[in-house]
Amino acid sequence: MVGNRAIYHDGWTAATTPPLPPWDLVLGKFPDVVNGYTWELYNLAEDYSENNDLAAKMPDRLRDMKELFMVTAQKYNVFPLDNSFSARSATPRPSSTAGRTIFTYSGESSGLPYSSAADIMGKSYSITADVEIPQEGTEGMVNTLGGRGGGHGLYLRKGKPVFVYNFFGLERFRWEARRHSRRASTPSCLSSSMTVPVSVKVAPASCRWTARKSQVGQSRIPFRS
Repeated sequence: MVGNRAIYHDGWTAATTPPLPPWDLVLGKFPDVVNGYTWELYNLAEDYSENNDLAAKMPDRLRDMKELFMVTAQKYNVFPLDNSFSARSATPRPSSTAGRTIFTYSGESSGLPYSSAADIMGKSYSITADVEIPQEGTEGMVNTLGGRGGGHGLYLRKGKPVFVYNFFGLERFRWEARRHSRRASTPSCLSSSMTVPVSVKVAPASCRWTARKSQVGQSRIPFRS
C-alpha cells in the first residue's frame, strides 16, 4: 500500500513505516519509493506486539531482512514498487461512460458507482434538474455523488439552492443562494454550473445557480496549489 512493505522470517519481522498519515495521501509528498522509507525490526518471539523496535540496535540483521525482502519480492513479481497515489487514483480506467458528455437520470437513483457516473474531475459541468416546488416550500437532495473522501451535492434547504463541493476531505466549499427558488405548482428548472479553467486540474473554479433561467447565486473556489 503506497510503497509500504514488510517481511517475516524465522520469528523476525522487518517493515517500513507509513511515510504520510492517511489524510495527506492525496496532496502529500512521498519519499523515494526504494530508499526513502524508514524500516523497523522486531523479534516476535519476545515481542509479539511489536513494541520494541530493534532496527538501531541490530543494523546487520535489519540489512539481512531488507535484502531478503528484495530477493523474495523479485521471486514473486512484487516489483516495481509504486507510491504514486494521486497519479494512480486519477488514471483513467476502462469505463462504459468514457467519452459521454450528457447523462440523464429519471426518478430516484441511488447507489450509483463512480464508474457509471459522469467523470467531472478537472472539467466544467452543469447539473440541471426539473423539480416541483410546492407552495409551502420543500427541502431535500437533488443530486449528489461521493462521500466523506470527496464529492459534491446540490440540494434545497429552506427553499434555497445549496451546493457543496468536498475537496478530497481536505476542505469543503458550501454556497447557498442569496434568495429562495420561486414556488409554483408547475415544474421548476434548477441548475448548478461549475466552471473549471482548462489549464488546471484543481481550483480556481466558479459556481453559479439558476432557477427558471434566473441566476440566484454565484461563488468561486480559490486556487489550491
